[in-house]
Amino acid sequence: MKVLRSAVTFLLAGAMMMSLAGCAKKIEPLKAKDFKDALENALDVDEDEYLEIDNDNVEVVMYSEGKYVMLYRQYDDEDDAADWFEDTLDDFEDAVDDKDFTGRHRQVYNENGGYGYILFNGENEGSGELMGDGHIYGGIYWAEDTIVYIFCASDKDKYIDGVNAVLRELGYPRP
Repeated sequence: MKVLRSAVTFLLAGAMMMSLAGCAKKIEPLKAKDFKDALENALDVDEDEYLEIDNDNVEVVMYSEGKYVMLYRQYDDEDDAADWFEDTLDDFEDAVDDKDFTGRHRQVYNENGGYGYILFNGENEGSGELMGDGHIYGGIYWAEDTIVYIFCASDKDKYIDGVNAVLRELGYPRP
């Protein structure tokens, strides 16, 4: 009986691990046009309301209005995007450990799959990529050669609804 119970426990634990591993949504890389279309469709952002930069190793589209920060970066080298995401993930985990960020969060990092994301909804008391002090809602996404930030520095429904609308347009997971 003890062997049977151990076997069942092992099988249930394995099934649970497999189901949890399957819960992480794989995200695909975007093109700048996809990002700009999502801003236009979700928030009615016109072409003259975002900044575009294209230099030797990275293309950037940024929209920062009111409490929103939405940014697209496409690197020439996938390793640059992966390295940037790994550093950001480490910084976020440190913020959680140090209690500089409190609230709901989820991190997914699939190095072999070439994607990852950090979802957050809570209070931030730090600086860096997560905008200093106050409530933040949204996510930071990495897929192959692309980094995308979609978040707001507010807990007001108007801004959270805007973030969710852009994420729906992109097909990216929401906090």
